[in-house]
Amino acid sequence: MRANIPVLIVVFVANVSLGQSPEERMAEDLVYLSLKEEVPSLEEVDRDEVVRILQEIERGNISKIGRTIVDRRGAQIALIRVGDDETLRQVVDQFRNYDSRYAWDGLPKAMEYARQPKLIPYLSEDFFRDEDPTKILRSRPRLLNPQAADAPTEATIIVPPRSVYAGTIAMRIIMKSPSFTPELQEWADSMIDMRINDVDNFQKSLRGWWIANKEHFENEEYELVTSEIAEPEEAKVEHPTVEQVGDNPPPADKPTGESVPEEMPIESPEESVDSRSNLILIGIAAIAVLGILIVLARSSSRGRAS
Repeated sequence: MRANIPVLIVVFVANVSLGQSPEERMAEDLVYLSLKEEVPSLEEVDRDEVVRILQEIERGNISKIGRTIVDRRGAQIALIRVGDDETLRQVVDQFRNYDSRYAWDGLPKAMEYARQPKLIPYLSEDFFRDEDPTKILRSRPRLLNPQAADAPTEATIIVPPRSVYAGTIAMRIIMKSPSFTPELQEWADSMIDMRINDVDNFQKSLRGWWIANKEHFENEEYELVTSEIAEPEEAKVEHPTVEQVGDNPPPADKPTGESVPEEMPIESPEESVDSRSNLILIGIAAIAVLGILIVLARSSSRGRAS
């Protein structure tokens, strides 16, 4: 015990010299916590203050704690991991925009890394979107890295419907979260295989599973969640309205997916120039027609006057 006293004194003096509060040290630890580690208890600190500091880091208002540079993405994952309701709603709403690589790739990875079971009820609202689960948007090919001789030169965006992708994220959270049983994690892994090979059955099974286990999620009884799937007649529910699934959701055939390139293909400059040229020609023709009509009208009025 005596051998540890000098070490404790050094640590205490170092923390005091940096002017860090217990909440700041906890926020720093959470940002750089290994994703394989459990979130430490926040009972001995002011939890609200820790969450506030993490929110300020995530917003870019704090970039350093003491001498340590803290990163925004790590703060976002930490906020999800501690179960901050504001952040949970925010990331799911951003996911529902479903219009960029961030929605298709960055956010799903953050949700998966955070492995927070509280996210699944938010995502479940999208399980029942009224859309064809087999409809996939494939973009035109684009160059990846033309400089590399042995690298692939083309990629295709493959993004499933939002309802399917929301279910995929939920299954991956289950696979990584220690809150669920190993049996359920094996089942979630098999669901990922089903989503690849039989997406229609994946969607039906996902909806039936949520109906059967919804109450356990509401009560945060994650250890009681099973792979039970409700009977088809029990799983028949009304699809959520536009208001229930978020403001201004995209149409049902909006893309979603796991294989996403660094940027979306955009209209080529030649196409853009052609479009503007056509508009200019149409405008000139319209002005010419209007001029002819004015001349004819004046000629007619002069004929009547004579």
